[in-house]
Amino acid sequence: MGFPRLPAQRQGELIVSLLNSLESKPQAHQESLLLLVVQALQHVQWPSDPAKRQSMFYLSEKPTVKKLLIQTLLDVLLMPYGWATMPPVPPGLSEYTYKKILTDLGSSQSADYLEQLKLGIIKFLSNDALSDGEETLCPLIVGAADARFAVTNAAELQLRKIMGGIEWENATVLSPLFAVYMGSKEGTPDKHKEPASTRLRLKLLPYICKARKQAILWPISVRVLFDSLYGENTHVKLKAQALTFFSVIIQQVSASQLSVVANVLLTSGLMKLIAESDNEPSLKQQAYLTAGQLVTKVPALVKKDLSLLQTLFTVLCQEENNEVRMSVREALLTMASAFSVDSADQSLLLALLTTQVESPSPAARLVAVRYLATVCSPTPTPCHVFTCL
Repeated sequence: MGFPRLPAQRQGELIVSLLNSLESKPQAHQESLLLLVVQALQHVQWPSDPAKRQSMFYLSEKPTVKKLLIQTLLDVLLMPYGWATMPPVPPGLSEYTYKKILTDLGSSQSADYLEQLKLGIIKFLSNDALSDGEETLCPLIVGAADARFAVTNAAELQLRKIMGGIEWENATVLSPLFAVYMGSKEGTPDKHKEPASTRLRLKLLPYICKARKQAILWPISVRVLFDSLYGENTHVKLKAQALTFFSVIIQQVSASQLSVVANVLLTSGLMKLIAESDNEPSLKQQAYLTAGQLVTKVPALVKKDLSLLQTLFTVLCQEENNEVRMSVREALLTMASAFSVDSADQSLLLALLTTQVESPSPAARLVAVRYLATVCSPTPTPCHVFTCL
């Protein structure tokens, strides 16, 4: 094709013509034309007037073309610098997309050439050509996780500019982040997209944590949580971010919706993580505090089962790390409101608290007295008063 041999300025001028010709073309032809557009973006001469930049490519009048273009920009940003023939498929991409990009851009191209393409994409995303800054969020985050400093720096700069205008309650804005994070199994096997790399996940998850209300997509949020905690390529930083996301889920998702999976989240999520994190006290701290938040949101977890309460009191008495012990104490105090007169068998609860009141651990005694004051009947019995004394 003769397009790449045209003068650079002329390539930039012909982008509008390429985009205008897309809608009537077959899918494979559309994809090839869009990759030509990607190659030409670095040659665009941007006007200084923002209004002219917004209407430069007429994308607001072509929502289908705009959607295809954004996806192509995202795919190229996900390309690794070590271009290679198949396999393996790079994180975030499908076999089909990777082959297409390699074929159309040329597998012999240098890493520096790919860097220039990515810089052209970031410049395009930063010049109001899409008019809606929210549509640029996902590609910019991917750019901010790039291995080349120039790309990362340009993407981070634009991200800071658009952050104030993002509607974090809008599921449409957040759904691309979830999709890139987890990959997808849509379509034929060669179009299945790989999950994001650990490097990209560390960049995506803090933005996913900003999601509010209906933007906490369900149930994919649970998948994000467990894959971040126990996935094949996870590590300590990602687990810590996942626990932050866990707290966001507890705060933003309704109790009725959360109660369906609460027991799994507690046992297979938090308690399992605690058991496996002996060498990571900071994770244990965060996990205990999150457990307290979860029980407070879904009291049914402990209404008829005192095993968690017993476990936490045991840890409070035996834990040697002072910071972890303080987190267990805070978790217990947070959970107190989840218990009431009809919680489990009150006699069993009172027996447990009576034992803890006589514990050699000052922290256990303090928590037990607080529970007696909070949980027991509004009109205390002489037994309750004696136990507190």
